[in-house]
Parts: sequence; C-alpha cells; structure tokens
Amino acid sequence: SNSEVLEYAVRELLWYRCPEIFFKDITGWEALPKQKLFLRTITDLKNKNIIWPSARETGKTVTGGIACIWFPTVWASINNTSCQVSILSGSLDQADRMYEYAQSFAIHPYVAAKLKGDPKERITDFIDGSKIVRHSHSVKNVSGIHPDVYFCDETVQISEKVMSQAKAGLSGQKLGKIIYTSTAYPENYLHHFFDIWFEPEKFHFVRVPYMSKLETTWVDLQRFEWEKQQQGASDDFAANYLGEVRKPTRAGALFDMDDIKHKCTIYGHPPAFMENYPTYLGVDWGYVASFVLTCVQKIGDIYYIIDIFGKSGIKAMEQQEIIDAWIGKYRP
Repeated sequence: SNSEVLEYAVRELLWYRCPEIFFKDITGWEALPKQKLFLRTITDLKNKNIIWPSARETGKTVTGGIACIWFPTVWASINNTSCQVSILSGSLDQADRMYEYAQSFAIHPYVAAKLKGDPKERITDFIDGSKIVRHSHSVKNVSGIHPDVYFCDETVQISEKVMSQAKAGLSGQKLGKIIYTSTAYPENYLHHFFDIWFEPEKFHFVRVPYMSKLETTWVDLQRFEWEKQQQGASDDFAANYLGEVRKPTRAGALFDMDDIKHKCTIYGHPPAFMENYPTYLGVDWGYVASFVLTCVQKIGDIYYIIDIFGKSGIKAMEQQEIIDAWIGKYRP
C-alpha cells in the first residue's frame, strides 16, 4: 500500500544511518554492542577494508548476512543505484550459511518487494539490478567478477591466491569494499589475515575489536567455565572462546614462527599455485593439529609452500573429502 511505501521510505533513512536498527527490524533481534560496531564500521563509506575476528558462535555469520542484505537494498535505494555483493568463504558450506541467512531475511516485506523473482541457489537478484552472489572457493569462480562489496567469512580458510584474485576484481566505481571476518584459529597463523590484524595501517585496513563468547546473551557459562579450566591458557581457547588473535604460543620450541612466516618463500609470496609445475600434497597427523595438509610446488630449484590447512577433531570421512577437494584444486 501507499502507506507502507511511505513508511519504508522514512525507515530507510533511519536504517541508512543506523544499520543496527535495520538488523533488529529484519531479524527481530537486538544487535549486540560488537555487532553494532561492526555494522557501523562496514557501512561507513570512508572505510574500504575492514577486518573483524570473533570467537565461534558469536553471530558473525548472521551479522554478515544482514550486511549482505543492507547494501543492495538500503544503500542502493538511498543512492539510487544498484549494488552487487559477493560472498566468499574457505568452504562452500560456510559461504552457503551466510548466503542462506541472507535468503531467509529476504522474506521480510521490505526486502521481498525489491526482489526480482525468488532467490536462487547461488544468486539473489533485485529489481534495480543489485545482486547477492555466493561463490565457491576457487580462482576460476572469482575471476572476472567485479562486485561492489566482497564479504569473506572464515577468511583464514581462504587461500591467498583466491583472496588476491577476489580483491583484484573488486569494483571501485561505487563502494569498493572488502570485509574479512573469521575466527583466528592458531593453526592458520601463516595466513595473511594475521598479518592484516597485526599491521592494519600497512595493509590499509580498519580493525573492529574481536568479540568473545562472553559478550553474547546465549553463552553457556557452565560450558565456558569448564573449557576455561581445561584449556584456558591455550591458543585454541583464546581463538574459539575469547576471539583473540595471537601468535601461537606453541610455536618456537623447534623453530621461530615469524622466521617461517616472513623470511621464507612460503604461502604464495610469490608465487601462488601455478599450473604445469610438479606439485606435492603432504598429509600429517600430529600433536598440534590432528590433521594437516600441505601443498608444495617445485619451481626451478625452489620448493614453495603454496597452501597449508590444519584442524583438530575432524572425522576420517571428512578428512578424505578435504583431501579429495585438494587433489582437485591443486592437480596441475
């Protein structure tokens, strides 16, 4: 009705200035302080590159889903233009989760009125030409894409080759934003996400303070205290429960992690994965992480470590699926 159109037009102005109110109106939930700060930071037009580490189960993916809706609706409407948002994650399942959150919010009458047909498996189209696109984790799928906003969830699991290709394709004509969120798992310390967090000025990023499980309203305090007693001083607890970003304390007993990170040709600095060169995949089951994969490539007389993945608590079937995916991704 005309009254609804007028009401949403007025509401849009409020949502544009206060995205946390958009969060509440669409989801029905009150944004937590760090979620509010994150939304304010990424919707501030002067902030082009944003990084936000957070503990597990603190609502970063649902907050990202709301942001993915805000840009092609509120921002696009106020600026009388279109906006393309691309979602990328280290795993297709994680990208699916953020995209599914965005899809679920699309049933709100304000959003639904702007849709061009029903949301599809990987693309949601809007009448004004805006889009939300979910990408799989590969260079091929991010090549030739020029979104206005790139949203990278669980960034530490995205290979640097894919990250570099994605950032290179970012369109600077309108917004030109890239947003990194992740839990800073210590086994991923070699990832560029850590470099950015420790030296944001060098990489031109704005940091949003990390978020702990204790800052949520749904934290299981009994479980939190039990985990704190069991592993409170560990790097895993710091990342998964406190949301902290830190250099692994276990590194240094046999080698210096910073020497590995900054003084060796490692992790695609340069080069990243190149076809037609000998490529080796290594699998290790060890103490620090119960399942580790390494991709090594020989170019000339030098062996380059192209990619590293490590995680504990993965079942055998899932390990086999990850190995199969790496064979497909890194087969020359």
